[in-house]
Amino acid sequence: MRTPNTMDQTHAPFLNEDKSPVASVVACVTAIGAMYIYFLMFAGFAFVEFAQTVVGKGGMRLVLGVLGAGGVGGCVLAARMFSASRGRWQLVGGFAGCAAGALVTLVAHSEAVVLVAALLVGLSTGATAVWLSLCLRPTLHSSRLGMWCGLGTGLAYALCNQPFLFEGTLRARIITAAVAAGVGMLVAMRMRAGPSKPSSLPDYGFRAAAGWVAVLFAMVFLDTLVFFIIQNSMTLKQLSWETPLVLQGNAFVHLCAAFVTGLVLDQRWPGVAALVALVLLIASCVVLGLHIEHFPKARMLYIAAVSIYSTILIHLAARGGRPVFTAVLFAVSGWLASGLALGIAIAVDARQVPPFVVVLALVVGAAGLFARVLSLKRAQEMESERLVQRKAM
Repeated sequence: MRTPNTMDQTHAPFLNEDKSPVASVVACVTAIGAMYIYFLMFAGFAFVEFAQTVVGKGGMRLVLGVLGAGGVGGCVLAARMFSASRGRWQLVGGFAGCAAGALVTLVAHSEAVVLVAALLVGLSTGATAVWLSLCLRPTLHSSRLGMWCGLGTGLAYALCNQPFLFEGTLRARIITAAVAAGVGMLVAMRMRAGPSKPSSLPDYGFRAAAGWVAVLFAMVFLDTLVFFIIQNSMTLKQLSWETPLVLQGNAFVHLCAAFVTGLVLDQRWPGVAALVALVLLIASCVVLGLHIEHFPKARMLYIAAVSIYSTILIHLAARGGRPVFTAVLFAVSGWLASGLALGIAIAVDARQVPPFVVVLALVVGAAGLFARVLSLKRAQEMESERLVQRKAM
């Protein structure tokens, strides 16, 4: 029989100052959705597309460098600045910075302004992701943290796949991102960042944490590369994304995969979910590389994998309650992975995922999961030794 818990029984319970649990859930799910919509619609792709129209392909290396440095810097600064007493207002400020970054982009018509926008977008997105993750568990204080993370993630992906948004103009997508950030500002006022103790689960030990960073790095890298290839292939784009029926099907799979992943995470099976996501993503890359004409039929593998790992990413950060780990996770597995993939794709004008990249990602991902398993096994052995010592006393 499962005993009730609040994500980690080492955490002392506390009363949520919000008297409406429903309002807390709505705020958290909406904030997760707003963050992912901002990144999916703008920070990860639309901004890059817009910047390329201003600076050209030759200037993108500098823009991507500034964007990535801003993202990593935002994660680090957010971890250093984080305060449980000011957490919600830091989150409000982070979303405000995201909105400002989108608005500055709208008026960026020179390389200098594009670089300023890149820095602002990177800093604010990185910081907001960290602060949001640190506010989720204290606000929800629920054993269903995974389910709500999955719902917020799935709704964001589903909304981004709606034809009126997905097929919108570049300007419309930037405005949508600004609106999403504004909504995030409003709901952030209902959230809180403490009191809360860091999780003592083995997943946050050094070896297991490094394993998580590695496996998520591999998946984010492959996802970014595959999406870039699809977006820059007229045939793949038309067959995979550009009809209302296909987009609605994509939205449905995104929502279901993310929500089911959340339920799996609440059962403490994150390793299983990550393994499934890695296998699906590798399989989609193999189809894309070997039989590109069959990729539209196999796109559901890719779509499901993306929703699974995206849910794991936000849940792992939220469950831990550890500012440093959260910053490293988003900086390395998020910003460095996606920036490296975009840089490679743009530099070589990639039309398929190179086989050696798939193999390397598989090795890195598998090594990360193996490191986690070893860490959990060692933690269990140490716990068993402690129990034996207590009985002997």
